[in-house]
Amino acid sequence: MGRLGTVHIQLRPCNPATGSLRFCAAMALAINAWTFFSPQTAYPSTLVVAQTLDFNGFAPTIDSFNSTNDLYSTGGLYDSVKAQDQGDVTTLSGASNALAIGNAKIKGTVQTGPGGTISIGTQGSVGDMNWVNSGQQGVQTGHLRDDATETFGDSALPDTGAMLWQPPVPGSYVINGVTYKYVLSDARPWKLPTLDGSVYVSKPGVRLWVQNAFNLPSNGEIRIPAGNSLAMYVTAATAAIGGNGIVNDTGMSRNFQYYGLSSNAAFVLSANAPFAGSIYAPQAAFTFGGGDNNTYDFVGCIVAKSMKLHMHCNFHLDEALQAFPPAIMDQPQNQTVLAGQMASFTVTATGAQPLDYQWQLNGIDLLGATNFNYTITNADATNSGGYSVIVSNAVGSLTSSNASLSVYDSAAAVLALPRYLTNNQFQFSLTGVPGFTYAIQASTNLADWIFLGTNSSPFIFLDYEASDFPQRFYRALYVP
Repeated sequence: MGRLGTVHIQLRPCNPATGSLRFCAAMALAINAWTFFSPQTAYPSTLVVAQTLDFNGFAPTIDSFNSTNDLYSTGGLYDSVKAQDQGDVTTLSGASNALAIGNAKIKGTVQTGPGGTISIGTQGSVGDMNWVNSGQQGVQTGHLRDDATETFGDSALPDTGAMLWQPPVPGSYVINGVTYKYVLSDARPWKLPTLDGSVYVSKPGVRLWVQNAFNLPSNGEIRIPAGNSLAMYVTAATAAIGGNGIVNDTGMSRNFQYYGLSSNAAFVLSANAPFAGSIYAPQAAFTFGGGDNNTYDFVGCIVAKSMKLHMHCNFHLDEALQAFPPAIMDQPQNQTVLAGQMASFTVTATGAQPLDYQWQLNGIDLLGATNFNYTITNADATNSGGYSVIVSNAVGSLTSSNASLSVYDSAAAVLALPRYLTNNQFQFSLTGVPGFTYAIQASTNLADWIFLGTNSSPFIFLDYEASDFPQRFYRALYVP
């Protein structure tokens, strides 16, 4: 315990003749390859929901592959002979039956939030390749966890610089015998209030913002030919894609990316064609009714608010996608220090690697502050303010919440507002460094001090024994 300041309150009768204990107080101040979760975590998962995941009585088969490694794919495509057992499924929910597995065959690990439980049918199987392929039922030891605590930032429109979002020119464009209403190139970012016709993607790196509604015709399609790619940003409340759906000619999941922004509450995929792509829609309820028990029903990865199936299908989760923007698991925390002390801020983030960091003070970049933590070794008043960090990767960026740094020159406290109560008790207030701990001591002679108690500033101290003494002095000591 170190005394950085002393405050004395002397109590003496103001009327010696009557011996009244009305107190007079005298005070003295003294005072590119991608794994969904970063290497900081130990569970790479490519199917994640925040709430419930319900296979709805259907029995999907879930496994994994790696489109960037020929040992685990063929020409970047899923190959059942080379399939892997990293088809991990995660719900962040800690609710009962947060994950309704039913009779699904999951070649991987299932994970819930803390305290969450799963339900599994008599024919359901979760485990490694050998466990599932050999017909074992239930969950293999080590393939069920309840420690998912990640959070995922909302999608956002990308920075397009000086290029403004423009509406494409509608028409009747016949390509390979199919009529398309829109042909999109990479000349500019495109926006459509309503997606109301078939779309042909003519270049790699095409960006399309669907603002308000989807009205794709029953025979409509979004065609992504070989060598081209599309990133779709959706602010429509509901996105329902039927018809021929998203026709990704190569079957390469990295060629289509769906980003549901915070207003996108539902994404329904009921197309006839298989789906190959990535879905990042953390506020959307995802309903999948596409495919038809074909090998290639769903290839890619998913982050959604919830998920429900409406038919049997196969999921092949691509471990190599570079599809997801950063997600912050642990925000930087407020700091209060004395001048000359050290202050340190830390953020924990996940997402497509590599992750880049830029710390800011009051919204201004700090030179050289490009790590997951930021340390000030000798704080002074100029360091006070709000600290945040921008976490970014090739896909997107996310700004943390603000953490305040308060720097005080001294830990000295102020004792004030002395008051003698009608029940012969005495109280006063202590104001020091907010959150710091202070000990209250008392003396009758300024030489011998006794300990009365501790508390965190600011607080009101009440002395129940004050009337037992003809006079009493008080002081406060900062407790590091």
